[in-house]
Amino acid sequence: MVSNQTAVFCPVLLCFLLFACSPTDQDRVDRLRGPEAEVTDLFAIDDSSLPEDKLFGTIQQLLVAESGELLIVDSQQRTIHLFDGNGNYIDSELREGEGPGEVRRIGRVSLSAQNELLLYDWSQRRLSRYEFDIEPAPGIRPVADMNPEFYPRDFHITPKGDMFCMIYPGPADPDNESIQIQKIDENGDPYGEPLLEFAKDEILEFRNDSGQMLATTSSPHHKKILPYFHRDRLIAGNSSTVGFETYSLITGERIDSVGFTRPDVELPAEERREFVETMTERMGFDGIQVSSMVNQMPETKGKVRRLHYDPDGVIWLNLVTDEESGVPHWIALGESGEVLGQLSDELPGSVLQIHRGRIYLLAETDSGARFIKVLEYEV
Repeated sequence: MVSNQTAVFCPVLLCFLLFACSPTDQDRVDRLRGPEAEVTDLFAIDDSSLPEDKLFGTIQQLLVAESGELLIVDSQQRTIHLFDGNGNYIDSELREGEGPGEVRRIGRVSLSAQNELLLYDWSQRRLSRYEFDIEPAPGIRPVADMNPEFYPRDFHITPKGDMFCMIYPGPADPDNESIQIQKIDENGDPYGEPLLEFAKDEILEFRNDSGQMLATTSSPHHKKILPYFHRDRLIAGNSSTVGFETYSLITGERIDSVGFTRPDVELPAEERREFVETMTERMGFDGIQVSSMVNQMPETKGKVRRLHYDPDGVIWLNLVTDEESGVPHWIALGESGEVLGQLSDELPGSVLQIHRGRIYLLAETDSGARFIKVLEYEV
């Protein structure tokens, strides 16, 4: 039989133990740390890597085939430049036009592990399917064109040949509150119920005095999904949490979930206003009421900017950081959530892809010329 005195004492003792064992903000930051990753330069790809009659325009994406070839998507030149795994030029594929497999305005491009390629043409609202052939020589061959009635933000082909699109709700569609992972047929039409649904991204809306929508954007502090497709899985991060979730594209079930607790950091009013004013000026919306847009900004800072997946089993998270946060710029996680390494400093360029122990950056020379910088990392 428990006495009244013991019954009173135990909750007090329990509260004391919980308080004593509760992690501090510094503990939470320390758990994000790992050994410093070793990064070395390998090679660069710039205009001198192309034939004399060609130049890079706007490098939009870089894709890596399982066999090692690099596909550099050039939206300005409306082409995909092919290089081997050592940075040697092979060819430039695609043609401008409206015929089968031709392009007008390249949007998103994806490449499956089976070398099947999907490309969305914004101008023609067309989703085209290609095959990236290795033999007898690397090249891109058109297979079929589709005309979906929606704007796909991202898409993917699984090893079984199933095609999935990630469909984002439009800002003018208040009835649709979710981002949907939807299977599509050979005509680009969705069928069946969405396999997965996620809360829609937060956005900043630019409206005129009449309330008409002019444009939308988001800051590093808005909540948004960070997706990465690989084979029959979707690896999804979220900018407001440090971690990721893994889903099966076969069953739609969540396979795993990894998360770290990182303390919230207030987003000062001056930083909110600074972002809005910068974007307003950049977009040429001088007449926009800045004060009303500042109120749309989050009150706390975001936690993660980007997620990249290396098929060797490493998830890289680019953390939102500053001098006071004490967190590294990048952390590398194993698929079970262990911290494998970190990069204390930001990388010298924007990460386009991380694949098989290599990091592919879009870097810039002192004169402003952009080029591909390839690094090798070890964690």
